[in-house]
Amino acid sequence: MEEISKYVHYEVDITGDSSYDNDWRVFYEEKDTTYLIAADYMLSSKVPSVTGIETSNPYNVWWDSFKSSEASDISKNVVNKYKLSWWNDNSESTNKNAKATADLLNPSLWSDFAIYEGIEAVGAPTLEMFIESWNAKGYETLYWDYIDYGYTIGLEPSPTVRSVNVIENETEGSKDTLYLPHTIIETGENLYEGCNGYLIASPNMAGKNTIFKMFVNGGIGSGSIVQAGYSGLRPIIAVPSNLIGENSSFGKQIYFVSE
Repeated sequence: MEEISKYVHYEVDITGDSSYDNDWRVFYEEKDTTYLIAADYMLSSKVPSVTGIETSNPYNVWWDSFKSSEASDISKNVVNKYKLSWWNDNSESTNKNAKATADLLNPSLWSDFAIYEGIEAVGAPTLEMFIESWNAKGYETLYWDYIDYGYTIGLEPSPTVRSVNVIENETEGSKDTLYLPHTIIETGENLYEGCNGYLIASPNMAGKNTIFKMFVNGGIGSGSIVQAGYSGLRPIIAVPSNLIGENSSFGKQIYFVSE
């Protein structure tokens, strides 16, 4: 990660709307792939309609129905590529949190974001990806495990709880905008367009209709997948290394090589 900028601008043309773009940041690198995350919550109007995800205010998304199969199974390739170890033991689950996770990690539903050949897009990072990125930057180590319906998280190995708050714990990294683009401190009581955080594509052990969420108050924990959750999205894009180069005018910076 030291060899490239942590920030990148990626021109995105979504469903023919060239007016929409978002800064994209380097989330982490793995082998021959660089994973980028949208620097800010995406407008709900830009959620591809094929996902079936419902929207209301500018950033709020939730599920009334699911595009995933009744078994909510995710291929082993996706399980391994997007770090979803919990799924290896729970691939037949039909819980709502499993179905929401399946939809977020189904690249075919998010192809509007993959405007260059070879790029694969999904709807949100998994908890394991989040923790991999966080720990790679040398912050206080986060750990995950799983019980019951999904993952647990904590600041100690083998956690058994469903949430941790990096701001309340004054955890190093709690002000890093790669993970917290907006905080409750910045927004006060009038939360960001009614959105109080973004979804992480991993089932949370809190219950069958909750997945993980990064909240504006610094909490990483259980978020509802129904409307009351007021959750946003920050999609993930997997970019092969052959689409990444060095721009000599700006130093070490990521750009996309068009053929």
